[in-house]
Amino acid sequence: MSEDILILHGGYYDKRFFNDTYYYFIETNRWLRKTEYVEADFPRGCIDDFEVIQHDPTCIKLTDPAKLVRSDKSTGAIRYQEVLPFKDQNGYTPDSKHSHYFGIVDDAELFVHEMREKYLEDKVRDEKGNLVWIQSDVPDGTPIAPAAATGPRQYARLRQVQYNQTTLLDVWEWCVTAKGEPTRDRLLDGRHGRGSDSIFLAQPKRKSPGWDGCRDLLWKHPQSRSGHASIFIDAPHHALLIYGGLGHVGEIDSSTYEWPTEETKVLDDLWTFGIFDCHKNCSQHGICLNGFCRCDPGYYGLDCSNITCPGTTCHYDQDQVQQCTHCCQDGHIHKDGDTYIGGVRKDQCRIIDDQYETLSFTGTSEGVCDGFGTCQCAPPFLGDDCSIKNCRHNCSFNGHCSLEYPVSRCICKDGYFGEHCQHVFCLNNCSYPNGFCDFSTGECGCNTSADPLGSDDRSETWHGEDCSFLEIWASGHRPKSVLGWLVITVAAVALNFY
Repeated sequence: MSEDILILHGGYYDKRFFNDTYYYFIETNRWLRKTEYVEADFPRGCIDDFEVIQHDPTCIKLTDPAKLVRSDKSTGAIRYQEVLPFKDQNGYTPDSKHSHYFGIVDDAELFVHEMREKYLEDKVRDEKGNLVWIQSDVPDGTPIAPAAATGPRQYARLRQVQYNQTTLLDVWEWCVTAKGEPTRDRLLDGRHGRGSDSIFLAQPKRKSPGWDGCRDLLWKHPQSRSGHASIFIDAPHHALLIYGGLGHVGEIDSSTYEWPTEETKVLDDLWTFGIFDCHKNCSQHGICLNGFCRCDPGYYGLDCSNITCPGTTCHYDQDQVQQCTHCCQDGHIHKDGDTYIGGVRKDQCRIIDDQYETLSFTGTSEGVCDGFGTCQCAPPFLGDDCSIKNCRHNCSFNGHCSLEYPVSRCICKDGYFGEHCQHVFCLNNCSYPNGFCDFSTGECGCNTSADPLGSDDRSETWHGEDCSFLEIWASGHRPKSVLGWLVITVAAVALNFY
Protein backbone atom coordinates (compact mmCIF):
# COMPACT_ATOMS: atom_id res chain seq x y z
CA MET A 1 0.00 0.00 0.00
CA SER A 2 1.30 3.44 -0.98
CA GLU A 3 -1.06 6.12 0.35
CA ASP A 4 -4.33 5.41 -1.52
CA ILE A 5 -2.74 3.05 -4.07
CA LEU A 6 -2.58 -0.72 -3.85
CA ILE A 7 0.28 -2.16 -5.92
CA LEU A 8 0.27 -5.72 -7.25
CA HIS A 9 3.13 -7.41 -9.07
CA GLY A 10 3.68 -10.92 -10.40
CA GLY A 11 1.76 -13.96 -9.21
CA TYR A 12 0.82 -17.39 -10.45
CA TYR A 13 -2.48 -18.63 -11.87
CA ASP A 14 -3.58 -21.33 -14.31
CA LYS A 15 0.00 -22.52 -14.91
CA ARG A 16 1.17 -18.97 -15.59
CA PHE A 17 3.78 -16.80 -13.97
CA PHE A 18 2.97 -13.11 -14.39
CA ASN A 19 5.14 -10.01 -14.53
CA ASP A 20 2.35 -7.45 -14.70
CA THR A 21 2.31 -4.51 -12.35
CA TYR A 22 -1.10 -3.03 -11.56
CA TYR A 23 -2.15 0.01 -9.58
CA TYR A 24 -5.49 0.01 -7.82
CA PHE A 25 -6.63 3.51 -6.87
CA ILE A 26 -8.83 3.04 -3.83
CA GLU A 27 -10.52 6.44 -3.87
CA THR A 28 -11.54 6.29 -7.54
CA ASN A 29 -12.04 2.50 -7.69
CA ARG A 30 -9.93 2.22 -10.86
CA TRP A 31 -7.34 -0.29 -12.04
CA LEU A 32 -4.35 0.95 -14.02
CA ARG A 33 -1.71 -1.24 -15.61
CA LYS A 34 1.86 0.01 -15.35
CA THR A 35 3.53 -0.58 -18.72
CA GLU A 36 6.48 1.84 -18.63
CA TYR A 37 9.21 1.85 -16.04
CA VAL A 38 12.16 3.99 -15.09
CA GLU A 39 14.89 2.34 -17.11
CA ALA A 40 14.37 1.74 -20.84
CA ASP A 41 16.11 -1.05 -22.75
CA PHE A 42 16.38 0.55 -26.19
CA PRO A 43 16.80 -1.63 -29.29
CA ARG A 44 19.98 -1.42 -31.31
CA GLY A 45 18.37 0.69 -34.02
CA CYS A 46 17.44 3.42 -31.56
CA ILE A 47 20.19 6.03 -31.68
CA ASP A 48 20.47 9.74 -31.02
CA ASP A 49 21.08 11.51 -34.32
CA PHE A 50 22.45 14.59 -32.59
CA GLU A 51 25.28 12.52 -31.11
CA VAL A 52 26.09 11.20 -34.60
CA ILE A 53 26.02 14.69 -36.12
CA GLN A 54 28.18 16.09 -33.32
CA HIS A 55 30.92 13.51 -33.86
CA ASP A 56 30.81 13.45 -37.68
CA PRO A 57 32.40 16.57 -39.19
CA THR A 58 31.22 15.58 -42.68
CA CYS A 59 27.57 16.14 -41.71
CA ILE A 60 26.49 19.52 -43.09
CA LYS A 61 23.35 21.39 -42.12
CA LEU A 62 21.26 21.90 -45.25
CA THR A 63 20.07 25.33 -46.28
CA ASP A 64 16.86 26.35 -48.02
CA PRO A 65 16.74 25.80 -51.79
CA ALA A 66 18.11 28.62 -53.90
CA LYS A 67 15.68 31.04 -55.50
CA LEU A 68 14.68 30.21 -59.04
CA VAL A 69 16.57 32.12 -61.70
CA ARG A 70 14.51 34.27 -64.09
CA SER A 71 15.25 35.59 -67.53
CA ASP A 72 16.69 39.11 -67.76
CA LYS A 73 15.68 39.51 -71.39
CA SER A 74 13.07 38.28 -73.84
CA THR A 75 13.69 35.84 -76.66
CA GLY A 76 11.45 34.09 -79.10
CA ALA A 77 10.69 31.37 -76.55
CA ILE A 78 11.25 33.09 -73.17
CA ARG A 79 9.79 36.34 -71.89
CA TYR A 80 11.45 38.78 -69.53
CA GLN A 81 11.13 37.66 -65.87
CA GLU A 82 10.01 34.19 -66.90
CA VAL A 83 11.40 31.29 -64.83
CA LEU A 84 14.20 29.59 -66.71
CA PRO A 85 14.09 25.83 -67.34
CA PHE A 86 15.61 23.57 -64.66
CA LYS A 87 18.63 22.92 -66.85
CA ASP A 88 19.50 26.63 -66.50
CA GLN A 89 18.97 26.77 -62.72
CA ASN A 90 21.87 26.88 -60.27
CA GLY A 91 22.18 23.58 -58.44
CA TYR A 92 19.14 22.06 -60.12
CA THR A 93 20.72 20.36 -63.11
CA PRO A 94 18.80 17.15 -63.83
CA ASP A 95 20.05 14.02 -65.50
CA SER A 96 19.51 14.93 -69.14
CA LYS A 97 19.11 11.33 -70.25
CA HIS A 98 17.00 9.85 -67.47
CA SER A 99 15.25 13.00 -66.23
CA HIS A 100 15.82 12.57 -62.52
CA TYR A 101 17.94 14.03 -59.73
CA PHE A 102 20.29 12.11 -57.51
CA GLY A 103 18.86 13.97 -54.53
CA ILE A 104 19.68 12.71 -51.01
CA VAL A 105 19.48 9.00 -50.16
CA ASP A 106 19.38 7.00 -46.95
CA ASP A 107 22.25 4.70 -47.89
CA ALA A 108 24.78 5.83 -50.54
CA GLU A 109 26.36 2.37 -50.94
CA LEU A 110 23.00 0.72 -51.51
CA PHE A 111 21.92 3.45 -53.92
CA VAL A 112 25.04 3.06 -56.09
CA HIS A 113 24.73 -0.73 -55.99
CA GLU A 114 21.14 -0.56 -57.26
CA MET A 115 22.13 1.96 -59.93
CA ARG A 116 25.02 -0.23 -61.00
CA GLU A 117 22.65 -3.16 -61.42
CA LYS A 118 20.37 -0.95 -63.50
CA TYR A 119 22.94 0.56 -65.86
CA LEU A 120 25.53 -2.22 -66.27
CA GLU A 121 24.25 -4.19 -69.20
CA ASP A 122 26.51 -7.08 -70.23
CA LYS A 123 29.74 -9.01 -69.61
CA VAL A 124 32.63 -9.46 -72.03
CA ARG A 125 36.23 -10.67 -71.74
CA ASP A 126 39.03 -8.13 -71.82
CA GLU A 127 42.45 -8.57 -73.46
CA LYS A 128 43.59 -10.75 -70.55
CA GLY A 129 40.51 -12.95 -70.73
CA ASN A 130 38.88 -11.58 -67.58
CA LEU A 131 35.15 -11.01 -67.45
CA VAL A 132 34.29 -7.30 -67.28
CA TRP A 133 31.05 -5.36 -67.44
CA ILE A 134 30.01 -3.25 -70.38
CA GLN A 135 28.19 -0.25 -68.96
CA SER A 136 25.87 2.27 -70.41
CA ASP A 137 26.36 5.97 -69.73
CA VAL A 138 26.64 6.88 -66.07
CA PRO A 139 23.81 9.27 -65.13
CA ASP A 140 25.13 12.82 -64.91
CA GLY A 141 22.56 14.26 -62.53
CA THR A 142 23.94 16.96 -60.22
CA PRO A 143 23.07 16.69 -56.51
CA ILE A 144 21.05 19.68 -55.33
CA ALA A 145 22.44 19.61 -51.77
CA PRO A 146 23.43 21.42 -49.64
CA ALA A 147 20.72 23.90 -50.75
CA ALA A 148 18.02 21.25 -50.47
CA ALA A 149 16.38 21.58 -47.05
CA THR A 150 12.71 20.57 -46.85
CA GLY A 151 12.56 21.42 -43.15
CA PRO A 152 14.69 22.63 -40.23
CA ARG A 153 17.46 20.59 -38.57
CA GLN A 154 18.33 18.49 -41.62
CA TYR A 155 21.89 17.22 -42.04
CA ALA A 156 23.54 15.28 -44.87
CA ARG A 157 27.04 14.20 -45.90
CA LEU A 158 28.63 14.05 -49.36
CA ARG A 159 30.13 10.64 -50.10
CA GLN A 160 32.17 9.40 -53.01
CA VAL A 161 31.20 5.84 -53.88
CA GLN A 162 33.02 3.63 -56.38
CA TYR A 163 30.81 2.99 -59.38
CA ASN A 164 33.38 0.98 -61.35
CA GLN A 165 37.13 0.79 -61.70
CA THR A 166 37.40 4.29 -63.15
CA THR A 167 34.36 6.19 -61.91
CA LEU A 168 33.53 7.71 -58.52
CA LEU A 169 30.03 9.06 -57.96
CA ASP A 170 29.23 11.94 -55.60
CA VAL A 171 26.15 10.95 -53.60
CA TRP A 172 24.56 12.88 -50.74
CA GLU A 173 23.49 10.71 -47.81
CA TRP A 174 21.27 11.66 -44.86
CA CYS A 175 22.84 12.04 -41.43
CA VAL A 176 19.36 11.87 -39.85
CA THR A 177 17.38 8.65 -39.55
CA ALA A 178 13.80 9.68 -38.75
CA LYS A 179 11.13 10.85 -41.18
CA GLY A 180 7.96 12.76 -40.46
CA GLU A 181 4.89 12.00 -42.57
CA PRO A 182 2.51 14.96 -42.55
CA THR A 183 0.33 13.28 -45.20
CA ARG A 184 -0.43 10.15 -43.18
CA ASP A 185 -4.11 9.18 -43.07
CA ARG A 186 -4.96 11.92 -45.58
CA LEU A 187 -6.59 12.03 -49.00
CA LEU A 188 -3.90 11.86 -51.70
CA ASP A 189 -5.62 12.55 -55.01
CA GLY A 190 -3.41 15.35 -56.36
CA ARG A 191 -6.36 17.74 -56.57
CA HIS A 192 -6.80 21.23 -55.12
CA GLY A 193 -3.17 21.39 -54.03
CA ARG A 194 -3.14 18.02 -52.29
CA GLY A 195 -0.29 15.64 -52.93
CA SER A 196 -0.65 12.47 -54.97
CA ASP A 197 1.91 10.55 -52.90
CA SER A 198 2.91 10.46 -49.26
CA ILE A 199 5.47 13.02 -48.17
CA PHE A 200 8.34 12.06 -45.88
CA LEU A 201 10.47 14.79 -44.30
CA ALA A 202 13.86 13.80 -42.93
CA GLN A 203 14.57 14.95 -39.39
CA PRO A 204 16.81 14.06 -36.43
CA LYS A 205 15.78 11.28 -34.07
CA ARG A 206 16.00 11.33 -30.30
CA LYS A 207 16.84 8.32 -28.18
CA SER A 208 13.52 8.53 -26.45
CA PRO A 209 10.32 6.44 -26.22
CA GLY A 210 7.93 6.97 -29.11
CA TRP A 211 10.46 7.93 -31.80
CA ASP A 212 11.02 5.96 -35.01
CA GLY A 213 13.42 3.12 -34.25
CA CYS A 214 12.69 3.43 -30.53
CA ARG A 215 9.07 2.31 -30.44
CA ASP A 216 9.72 -1.40 -29.87
CA LEU A 217 11.73 -0.85 -26.71
CA LEU A 218 11.62 -3.03 -23.63
CA TRP A 219 11.63 -1.86 -20.04
CA LYS A 220 13.93 -3.24 -17.38
CA HIS A 221 11.64 -4.50 -14.62
CA PRO A 222 11.12 -7.61 -12.45
CA GLN A 223 10.45 -10.67 -14.57
CA SER A 224 7.59 -13.16 -14.14
CA ARG A 225 7.48 -14.65 -10.66
CA SER A 226 5.36 -15.75 -7.73
CA GLY A 227 5.97 -16.33 -4.04
CA HIS A 228 8.39 -13.41 -3.84
CA ALA A 229 9.00 -11.19 -0.85
CA SER A 230 7.92 -7.55 -1.06
CA ILE A 231 8.77 -4.72 1.28
CA PHE A 232 7.49 -1.18 0.89
CA ILE A 233 9.64 1.67 2.12
CA ASP A 234 7.59 4.80 2.78
CA ALA A 235 8.63 8.46 2.56
CA PRO A 236 10.93 9.87 1.52
CA HIS A 237 11.90 6.96 -0.79
CA HIS A 238 8.47 5.50 -1.66
CA ALA A 239 10.05 2.33 -3.05
CA LEU A 240 8.90 -1.27 -3.33
CA LEU A 241 11.60 -3.92 -2.82
CA ILE A 242 10.98 -7.22 -4.62
CA TYR A 243 13.23 -10.16 -3.75
CA GLY A 244 13.37 -13.82 -4.73
CA GLY A 245 10.39 -15.90 -5.74
CA LEU A 246 9.78 -18.60 -8.32
CA GLY A 247 9.76 -17.78 -12.00
CA HIS A 248 10.95 -18.64 -15.47
CA VAL A 249 14.61 -18.74 -16.40
CA GLY A 250 14.14 -16.37 -19.34
CA GLU A 251 11.82 -13.49 -20.15
CA ILE A 252 8.27 -14.55 -21.02
CA ASP A 253 5.70 -12.40 -22.78
CA SER A 254 2.70 -12.72 -20.50
CA SER A 255 0.44 -10.83 -22.93
CA THR A 256 -0.10 -13.92 -25.09
CA TYR A 257 -2.63 -16.57 -24.26
CA GLU A 258 -0.36 -19.29 -25.54
CA TRP A 259 1.71 -20.22 -22.51
CA PRO A 260 4.76 -22.32 -23.40
CA THR A 261 6.36 -24.81 -21.09
CA GLU A 262 9.53 -23.13 -19.85
CA GLU A 263 12.10 -24.05 -17.27
CA THR A 264 11.57 -22.43 -13.88
CA LYS A 265 13.92 -21.76 -11.01
CA VAL A 266 14.09 -20.09 -7.63
CA LEU A 267 15.11 -16.47 -8.26
CA ASP A 268 17.61 -14.60 -6.10
CA ASP A 269 17.55 -11.12 -7.64
CA LEU A 270 16.59 -7.91 -5.86
CA TRP A 271 14.60 -5.15 -7.54
CA THR A 272 13.83 -1.64 -6.36
CA PHE A 273 10.61 -0.26 -7.81
CA GLY A 274 10.29 3.50 -7.25
CA ILE A 275 6.66 4.49 -6.94
CA PHE A 276 7.35 8.12 -7.79
CA ASP A 277 10.25 7.54 -10.21
CA CYS A 278 9.80 8.25 -13.94
CA HIS A 279 11.92 7.69 -17.02
CA LYS A 280 14.61 10.41 -17.33
CA ASN A 281 12.91 12.19 -14.43
CA CYS A 282 10.45 13.57 -16.99
CA SER A 283 13.39 15.32 -18.74
CA GLN A 284 13.14 18.09 -16.13
CA HIS A 285 10.05 19.32 -17.97
CA GLY A 286 7.32 17.85 -15.78
CA ILE A 287 6.46 16.21 -12.48
CA CYS A 288 6.37 12.49 -11.75
CA LEU A 289 3.03 11.46 -10.29
CA ASN A 290 2.72 7.81 -9.19
CA GLY A 291 5.31 6.82 -11.80
CA PHE A 292 3.63 8.77 -14.66
CA CYS A 293 4.94 12.04 -16.11
CA ARG A 294 2.74 15.11 -16.07
CA CYS A 295 4.42 17.43 -18.55
CA ASP A 296 4.74 21.16 -18.09
CA PRO A 297 3.02 23.37 -20.66
CA GLY A 298 5.10 23.40 -23.84
CA TYR A 299 6.22 19.76 -23.59
CA TYR A 300 4.73 16.37 -24.35
CA GLY A 301 5.63 12.71 -24.61
CA LEU A 302 6.09 9.78 -22.28
CA ASP A 303 9.16 11.43 -20.77
CA CYS A 304 8.24 15.06 -21.60
CA SER A 305 11.23 15.26 -23.97
CA ASN A 306 9.28 16.70 -26.92
CA ILE A 307 8.55 20.37 -27.50
CA THR A 308 4.98 21.20 -28.44
CA CYS A 309 4.15 22.98 -31.70
CA PRO A 310 1.90 25.96 -32.42
CA GLY A 311 -1.69 24.80 -32.14
CA THR A 312 -0.93 22.00 -29.66
CA THR A 313 -3.57 21.08 -27.08
CA CYS A 314 -2.98 18.24 -24.58
CA HIS A 315 -4.77 16.60 -21.69
CA TYR A 316 -4.46 13.46 -19.56
CA ASP A 317 -7.16 10.83 -19.57
CA GLN A 318 -8.28 8.73 -16.61
CA ASP A 319 -5.55 6.17 -17.30
CA GLN A 320 -2.83 8.84 -16.93
CA VAL A 321 -2.18 8.71 -20.70
CA GLN A 322 -1.46 12.02 -22.41
CA GLN A 323 -3.65 12.83 -25.40
CA CYS A 324 -2.53 15.63 -27.73
CA THR A 325 -3.57 17.24 -30.96
CA HIS A 326 -0.90 19.28 -32.74
CA CYS A 327 -0.88 22.00 -35.41
CA CYS A 328 -4.59 22.53 -34.80
CA GLN A 329 -6.74 25.59 -35.51
CA ASP A 330 -10.38 26.37 -34.88
CA GLY A 331 -12.08 29.18 -36.76
CA HIS A 332 -12.34 28.31 -40.44
CA ILE A 333 -13.27 25.09 -42.22
CA HIS A 334 -11.24 24.84 -45.42
CA LYS A 335 -12.97 23.55 -48.52
CA ASP A 336 -11.81 22.60 -51.98
CA GLY A 337 -11.47 25.62 -54.22
CA ASP A 338 -11.89 28.27 -51.50
CA THR A 339 -10.26 31.62 -52.24
CA TYR A 340 -8.91 34.54 -50.25
CA ILE A 341 -11.20 35.82 -47.53
CA GLY A 342 -10.35 38.40 -44.89
CA GLY A 343 -11.53 39.13 -41.36
CA VAL A 344 -11.69 35.53 -40.11
CA ARG A 345 -10.67 35.00 -36.50
CA LYS A 346 -8.57 31.99 -35.56
CA ASP A 347 -9.14 30.26 -32.20
CA GLN A 348 -7.23 27.66 -30.22
CA CYS A 349 -8.54 24.11 -30.45
CA ARG A 350 -10.40 23.02 -27.33
CA ILE A 351 -11.23 19.79 -25.54
CA ILE A 352 -14.86 18.65 -25.57
CA ASP A 353 -16.24 16.31 -22.90
CA ASP A 354 -19.48 14.79 -24.17
CA GLN A 355 -22.23 13.05 -22.21
CA TYR A 356 -20.47 9.69 -22.54
CA GLU A 357 -17.31 11.11 -20.91
CA THR A 358 -15.44 10.77 -24.20
CA LEU A 359 -12.90 13.50 -24.82
CA SER A 360 -12.38 14.97 -28.29
CA PHE A 361 -10.91 18.09 -29.86
CA THR A 362 -12.51 20.93 -31.77
CA GLY A 363 -11.01 22.33 -34.97
CA THR A 364 -8.84 20.66 -37.59
CA SER A 365 -5.19 19.67 -37.78
CA GLU A 366 -3.37 19.87 -41.12
CA GLY A 367 0.06 18.69 -40.02
CA VAL A 368 2.17 16.81 -37.50
CA CYS A 369 4.58 18.04 -34.83
CA ASP A 370 8.23 17.08 -35.28
CA GLY A 371 8.93 17.05 -31.54
CA PHE A 372 11.21 20.09 -31.79
CA GLY A 373 8.47 22.72 -31.89
CA THR A 374 7.98 22.86 -35.69
CA CYS A 375 4.87 21.77 -37.57
CA GLN A 376 5.28 19.68 -40.70
CA CYS A 377 2.33 20.64 -42.90
CA ALA A 378 0.44 18.53 -45.41
CA PRO A 379 -0.04 20.21 -48.80
CA PRO A 380 -1.58 22.66 -49.51
CA PHE A 381 -1.23 24.14 -46.00
CA LEU A 382 1.45 26.45 -44.61
CA GLY A 383 2.12 28.57 -41.55
CA ASP A 384 3.45 27.94 -38.06
CA ASP A 385 0.37 25.87 -37.20
CA CYS A 386 -0.52 24.71 -40.76
CA SER A 387 -3.69 26.80 -40.68
CA ILE A 388 -3.13 28.78 -43.90
CA LYS A 389 -3.95 27.35 -47.30
CA ASN A 390 -1.15 27.90 -49.79
CA CYS A 391 -1.54 29.94 -52.96
CA ARG A 392 -2.69 28.02 -56.01
CA HIS A 393 -0.13 26.84 -58.56
CA ASN A 394 2.74 28.63 -56.75
CA CYS A 395 1.35 31.88 -58.21
CA SER A 396 2.47 30.50 -61.59
CA PHE A 397 6.00 31.56 -60.54
CA ASN A 398 4.93 35.08 -61.53
CA GLY A 399 4.40 36.54 -58.06
CA HIS A 400 4.86 35.90 -54.36
CA CYS A 401 2.40 34.29 -51.98
CA SER A 402 1.09 36.50 -49.19
CA LEU A 403 0.34 34.16 -46.26
CA GLU A 404 -2.93 35.42 -44.81
CA TYR A 405 -5.24 33.31 -42.65
CA PRO A 406 -7.20 31.36 -43.70
CA VAL A 407 -6.44 31.42 -47.47
CA SER A 408 -3.37 33.04 -49.02
CA ARG A 409 -3.42 35.31 -52.04
CA CYS A 410 -0.95 36.00 -54.82
CA ILE A 411 0.76 39.36 -55.20
CA CYS A 412 1.70 39.41 -58.88
CA LYS A 413 4.82 40.83 -60.45
CA ASP A 414 4.47 43.76 -62.84
CA GLY A 415 2.96 42.59 -66.08
CA TYR A 416 0.97 39.68 -64.60
CA PHE A 417 -2.52 39.41 -63.16
CA GLY A 418 -5.14 36.85 -62.23
CA GLU A 419 -5.99 34.81 -59.13
CA HIS A 420 -2.72 32.92 -59.38
CA CYS A 421 -0.89 35.37 -61.70
CA GLN A 422 -1.62 33.16 -64.66
CA HIS A 423 -2.39 36.01 -67.10
CA VAL A 424 0.05 38.37 -68.85
CA PHE A 425 -0.61 41.96 -69.80
CA CYS A 426 0.18 42.95 -73.39
CA LEU A 427 2.24 46.02 -74.25
CA ASN A 428 0.02 49.12 -74.33
CA ASN A 429 -3.01 46.83 -74.39
CA CYS A 430 -2.25 46.23 -78.07
CA SER A 431 -3.16 49.91 -78.86
CA TYR A 432 -6.81 48.93 -78.66
CA PRO A 433 -8.77 48.82 -80.94
CA ASN A 434 -5.81 48.19 -83.23
CA GLY A 435 -5.37 44.71 -81.73
CA PHE A 436 -6.46 42.22 -79.07
CA CYS A 437 -4.43 40.66 -76.26
CA ASP A 438 -3.86 36.94 -75.71
CA PHE A 439 -3.56 36.98 -71.90
CA SER A 440 -2.15 33.44 -71.81
CA THR A 441 0.93 34.43 -73.81
CA GLY A 442 1.07 38.22 -73.48
CA GLU A 443 1.21 38.59 -77.25
CA CYS A 444 -0.92 40.87 -79.40
CA GLY A 445 -3.07 39.81 -82.29
CA CYS A 446 -3.33 42.82 -84.61
CA ASN A 447 -6.52 43.83 -86.42
CA THR A 448 -6.81 45.12 -89.99
CA SER A 449 -7.45 48.72 -90.91
CA ALA A 450 -9.48 50.08 -93.83
CA ASP A 451 -7.76 51.86 -96.74
CA PRO A 452 -7.50 55.56 -95.74
CA LEU A 453 -8.08 56.51 -99.40
CA GLY A 454 -11.48 54.92 -99.32
CA SER A 455 -10.79 51.90 -101.46
CA ASP A 456 -13.11 49.00 -100.70
CA ASP A 457 -10.83 46.33 -102.08
CA ARG A 458 -7.82 47.01 -99.90
CA SER A 459 -7.10 46.95 -96.12
CA GLU A 460 -3.92 47.04 -94.06
CA THR A 461 -2.89 45.09 -90.91
CA TRP A 462 -1.55 46.92 -87.89
CA HIS A 463 2.03 45.97 -87.05
CA GLY A 464 4.43 46.08 -84.14
CA GLU A 465 4.57 44.38 -80.73
CA ASP A 466 1.68 46.58 -79.61
CA CYS A 467 -0.09 46.91 -83.01
CA SER A 468 0.74 50.63 -83.06
CA PHE A 469 1.71 51.31 -86.67
CA LEU A 470 0.92 50.57 -90.29
CA GLU A 471 3.51 49.81 -92.91
CA ILE A 472 4.41 52.71 -95.21
CA TRP A 473 2.86 52.29 -98.60
CA ALA A 474 5.45 52.20 -101.35
CA SER A 475 2.79 52.88 -104.00
CA GLY A 476 -0.87 53.57 -104.18
CA HIS A 477 -3.85 52.70 -106.32
CA ARG A 478 -4.36 54.61 -109.52
CA PRO A 479 -7.42 56.78 -109.14
CA LYS A 480 -10.35 55.49 -111.15
CA SER A 481 -12.17 58.83 -111.49
CA VAL A 482 -11.71 62.60 -111.84
CA LEU A 483 -12.82 62.93 -108.20
CA GLY A 484 -9.90 60.76 -107.07
CA TRP A 485 -7.37 62.95 -108.98
CA LEU A 486 -8.96 66.04 -107.49
CA VAL A 487 -8.53 64.71 -103.93
CA ILE A 488 -4.84 64.01 -104.52
CA THR A 489 -4.22 67.43 -106.07
CA VAL A 490 -5.92 69.27 -103.21
CA ALA A 491 -3.91 67.28 -100.61
CA ALA A 492 -0.62 68.04 -102.35
CA VAL A 493 -1.37 71.78 -102.58
CA ALA A 494 -2.36 71.86 -98.92
CA LEU A 495 0.87 70.17 -97.80
CA ASN A 496 3.00 72.58 -99.89
CA PHE A 497 1.13 75.55 -98.47
CA TYR A 498 1.67 74.31 -94.89
